[in-house]
Amino acid sequence: MVPDGNPKHMDNNLRQAARPIIAFSRLYGLSQHQTTENLAFISQGADYLLRLQHESGLFPAPDLRGDNSYYASYNKRALKKNPEAIEDGWFVDDYRGELQSDNAVSGVAMISAYNLTKDQRYLDSARKSTDWALSKGVDTNWAYNAFSVWLLAEFYQLTNETKYLDGAIEKIKLGVFPGQLKNGRWFDPITTKLIYHSIIVRGLLSVYIQLGDSHAFKQKLKERIISAVNNAAMQITRNGASSVTTSTAMLIEASQAIGKRQLWEDALSINLNASLHYIRNKKAPRIGSFLSNYIVYKNFEKETETSKARN
Repeated sequence: MVPDGNPKHMDNNLRQAARPIIAFSRLYGLSQHQTTENLAFISQGADYLLRLQHESGLFPAPDLRGDNSYYASYNKRALKKNPEAIEDGWFVDDYRGELQSDNAVSGVAMISAYNLTKDQRYLDSARKSTDWALSKGVDTNWAYNAFSVWLLAEFYQLTNETKYLDGAIEKIKLGVFPGQLKNGRWFDPITTKLIYHSIIVRGLLSVYIQLGDSHAFKQKLKERIISAVNNAAMQITRNGASSVTTSTAMLIEASQAIGKRQLWEDALSINLNASLHYIRNKKAPRIGSFLSNYIVYKNFEKETETSKARN
């Protein structure tokens, strides 16, 4: 985070501040991590994001044209489309759908913070962010749409307001499913990368777990998810670890929602071993903020096994 929130001093988007909030919120669900320090960290991060949220509800993106070549082309196209896309150093309008990513991660962070603190400000912030995502048309980039799907489903889980779940399903039908091939992959040059593939699956899973067994869309969604996770797991088992952050989270979340499969477990093991190797040699966890997913996952397994042994 940049303490003063000045976009001129930033070299990353707001997702970098939002991800740790989500990670620590997940860890806080475990008794050994329910400390005042962790709760204060979550609240401080949420307050930081709250100060930077645009009046439209969007969590904007800093103008990184001069510091980050990756974002330069996106931002230049946004300005060509709309010269007024920047306000006070922040992009509040995009070329296509790029802003959906940071908005979704930040919105989910606010949901996570609200679930723990019950601070009304965080709920109001999450609602505004989700309403912005709901109003956003689908983009030709399947992953951008999947970010908004994720946020909409997470907010539905919190509020049980059907318009958000319906909106998520519509975005899947129009902005995610059309790009998926029979082998489970997405066909365009960007989302063929495993990192974006995993982001898409995360969005699909977030909707899947909200659907009752009798819901007409659930079985079709399950089939698409299984196809996508199988394809990703085969890539990992054949070619080695790839995108160990997002693909690790995808494998864990799919196993939790649908059930364990040996292929998925094999791929997860490869990713985790690669992460441990990286830690030993680089002194930094390659698995990043997604490590919390694995800790919660293994803790759940341990509690389940203990419960079975008692019974």
